[in-house]
Amino acid sequence: SFTCSLLLGKTHLDPSLCPEMDRILKTNLNPAIYVRFWGLAPGTHTVPHAGSVASLNVMLALNVPSGGKSGLRVGNRSNSWNKMGEVIIFDNAYEHKAWNH
Repeated sequence: SFTCSLLLGKTHLDPSLCPEMDRILKTNLNPAIYVRFWGLAPGTHTVPHAGSVASLNVMLALNVPSGGKSGLRVGNRSNSWNKMGEVIIFDNAYEHKAWNH
């Protein structure tokens, strides 16, 4: 499945916004793979939470403020994004929190 939750409560992503991702998903999607896109508005953060099922999440930095002010804490380990294109992969079963300040 291919859904989007980007800032304005949209439930489906317009494939024209990411044509290469759309092409990859249509040609290689395994039924066991679930793809979701989330955006975190500037000046916001998520509350610490953990998924009810273990799954690998991939977080990609698309727009990074200077000074390492965007990041993710998983368990007791924190990572910051320093430039666009950096990726953090983590197990959703562990408590995690993201911020974009």
